[in-house]
Amino acid sequence: MKTRIGVLGGNSLGLAVTVRWVESGYDVILVEPSLDRFQDITKDTFFSYEQDFIESFRRAKLSNRLDVSIDFYKLSGIHFLFVCVENIHLLWTVVHKMASFLSADKACLIIKSTVPVGTADEIQQWFDEKRKGIEVISFPNFLRKGETMADILQPARIILGGDGNQPGMKALRKLLACDSLPIMVTTRKNAEMIKLASNAFLAAKISFMNQIAQICEGLGVDIQTVSRGMGLDPRIGQAFLEAGIGFGGPGLPNDMHLLIEQAKQYQWTTPLLDAVMMINHQQSEWAIEKVKEKFGKLEGRTLAVWGVTFKGETDEISQSVSLGILETLLKEKVILQIYDPGGLPRLKEKWVAEGIFQRHETQIRIYTHPLESVEQASALLILTNWQEFKEVNLTRVKERMECPLIIDGRNLFPPLMMKELGFEYISVGRKV
Repeated sequence: MKTRIGVLGGNSLGLAVTVRWVESGYDVILVEPSLDRFQDITKDTFFSYEQDFIESFRRAKLSNRLDVSIDFYKLSGIHFLFVCVENIHLLWTVVHKMASFLSADKACLIIKSTVPVGTADEIQQWFDEKRKGIEVISFPNFLRKGETMADILQPARIILGGDGNQPGMKALRKLLACDSLPIMVTTRKNAEMIKLASNAFLAAKISFMNQIAQICEGLGVDIQTVSRGMGLDPRIGQAFLEAGIGFGGPGLPNDMHLLIEQAKQYQWTTPLLDAVMMINHQQSEWAIEKVKEKFGKLEGRTLAVWGVTFKGETDEISQSVSLGILETLLKEKVILQIYDPGGLPRLKEKWVAEGIFQRHETQIRIYTHPLESVEQASALLILTNWQEFKEVNLTRVKERMECPLIIDGRNLFPPLMMKELGFEYISVGRKV
């Protein structure tokens, strides 16, 4: 019998998992319970900035191997069901709804969502008590926004949590073995913890470098030279050593919160994790502090801002450090001239829904070109590391600005070059 694969959840993770199996030649049923999102998927109006991801999903839709549905009954007869919902509450909701449609002693439930440690064991226990005969496997995702297709098709490693002797785990390993990727099989709890601990470690590296950057800035030491030298040590490596205004997005902050909150449930203290989050919050205030040091009173001042997404090459604004900075500046009665290559539609939607656009209508100016946004600005704040920003014509930027001042929260340019171009250039952990 041909293996049938189901995916529950039409978010970016669910769509990526769908593409992965369709491109591997399997029949896939994608179930999205939300009518709005289901319509977005079927009408091809879902939004992603990643063009390769968009094209891959379009190819999957055009194939005869993908069926997109809103109905749970379509999951009947599924061998492997990958659950890709956003949070623990929604996870339990869909588990209860889909249970009656999964075949006993046949279906394998695979949890891709990031969840508290112990969740998969609790779901397995629930199925066992219902005598469903359904095998639960934890299969955490390590997708990076902006690198979705690379990470789903060629991940650095595959972590599977469950009983290695169970038929579902053996069958899943056989499917995955075709890609010749490193696979680790462990317990469900271990797999869930590996995901949370991995992101916590990356967050700690970022906060560590931002703490060092503060010291470098005071001592007149160049943080980028320091980070390169540190990264040459194979025990440290180059990844996540960039100083900046802190981490954001849907991954690191949420996983840190999950880990800290779960520790609190057992009255365990987490001083290191707490310090990572505290440093990250303090670092987000760096740009505002630099503007105040330069101008003092900010009311009525016009500032250009490049970047609203949590990082470059993505449209994601969830928990973006940039948004907190922008909203603080609006409260200071600053006029903001904002440009971002991919995140402006989501920013507008969010600010309209929260009433921010309405309250600060005269202070917010949105632009579709970077040079237009710097017109007569007292300073340019760079808050996201878009490649487009690195390639801009800086001479034309200077010509349009009222003051040639750039406050760069992502260290995109060499300080000496900026000095030669006539800019006053303030960056993180570096001095001219």
